[in-house]
Amino acid sequence: MLKSLWIGASGMNAQQEKIDVIAHNLANIQTTGYKKQHVSFSELLHQAVNTENQPVLSQGDKQISTGSGVRVADISNVFTQGPINSTGRELDLAIDGQGFFEVILPDGSFAYTRDGIWRVAEDGSLVNSSGYPMSAPIFIPPDYREISITSQGEVSVVQADGSVLQAGTIPLYQVANPAKLQPIGGNLFVLPEGEQLPLESVPGAGSTGQLRQGFLENSNVDVLAEFTQLIAAQRIYQFSSRTIQTADEMWSMANNLRR
Repeated sequence: MLKSLWIGASGMNAQQEKIDVIAHNLANIQTTGYKKQHVSFSELLHQAVNTENQPVLSQGDKQISTGSGVRVADISNVFTQGPINSTGRELDLAIDGQGFFEVILPDGSFAYTRDGIWRVAEDGSLVNSSGYPMSAPIFIPPDYREISITSQGEVSVVQADGSVLQAGTIPLYQVANPAKLQPIGGNLFVLPEGEQLPLESVPGAGSTGQLRQGFLENSNVDVLAEFTQLIAAQRIYQFSSRTIQTADEMWSMANNLRR
């Protein structure tokens, strides 16, 4: 009965983590380029049961074991494509297909994102909403009138005098195993040390997605699916709680037995 308490508690802890992840997904429904998180569970180790001198248990060769509960095995991001909506803003870029933008963090390392909200910094570089510069050497002159970005990432700038300046090309980066990416907040992901570096590629080349100027990729969170999972997690949490309650009642009955 004591073991039943721990098994029920493990189920409650696991489902509480899942509920927290679902709440995080729902809170980011409107976050540009957000990739929902998914919880995976695994069974805890089995424990062998001694059958000697226990007539209620089998004395055969078959090994009897009992489970120890459940735990959260992994919380991973799901990198499916989110819906793409028009914004009309010339520095909003959506990736239609596979690939990531690359930005430079304050410590000089690189991070990757699907969030395509950009603006021009004082030095003419493109920076994201957090102020991190794009790794591509793009220069936008201060007197620009219009910016045009092709689906292949070629950036053209119409200057104040009407001349056209080729400001550079925005590449995309293909990650061999997106499941290895670790979120650090701000819609940014980093690769752990030792992982294969992303492959730089031209938008639209091979399996790399294309850029769409004036569009943004929305979150890939499915509200109905998340609420369905939320209801299921709450029910399992209740069942686990009932397991603890039942074990407590059985323990109380055993404790009140009289010879």
